[in-house]
Amino acid sequence: MREVKRLVQKYKEKGQQVSLTITGHSLGGALALLNAYEAAQSIPGPSISIISFGVPRVGNNAFRDELKQLGVKTLHIVVNQNIVPKTPGIFFDENLEKLEDLMGTLEWIYIHVRTELKLDIRSMPYLDRGLNLVGFHSLENYLRLVDGCISTTSSFHRDARRDIALVNKACDMLAHE
Repeated sequence: MREVKRLVQKYKEKGQQVSLTITGHSLGGALALLNAYEAAQSIPGPSISIISFGVPRVGNNAFRDELKQLGVKTLHIVVNQNIVPKTPGIFFDENLEKLEDLMGTLEWIYIHVRTELKLDIRSMPYLDRGLNLVGFHSLENYLRLVDGCISTTSSFHRDARRDIALVNKACDMLAHE
């Protein structure tokens, strides 16, 4: 964080407008969220954004509200079939979150603290439709889905530029035919 502060100050002194975009996948995305929080608290001035892929839940309502108050902009890209973004509390917290209206704020449950773009791996052509937990969490699948996504209401754009061979190399999910 000291180096980030130094670089922000250096470019501000040169009269440049500075912003920070922090990104990560899985645990790296969780760390990106925590780093963005620290940066927003300790570095005045730059706008801070996070783009994360397949991140587990990191904080509670208070953490989400603090990030929002600090002005941190977040986008979390999630594959519906991936279980990692549903942890911790895959069975417990998700159901309790729905009861908050009746029970009030439950400060001890983990929630998503960001705006989500939900994608469905089944929309990607040429994939084996079997259960592949590693493939559902693979960064290559996330990147290909984002490349082929036009909107949440349209089908996968078949002219996606990201090579399907990278998906196969990462997690062996291509259909055999």
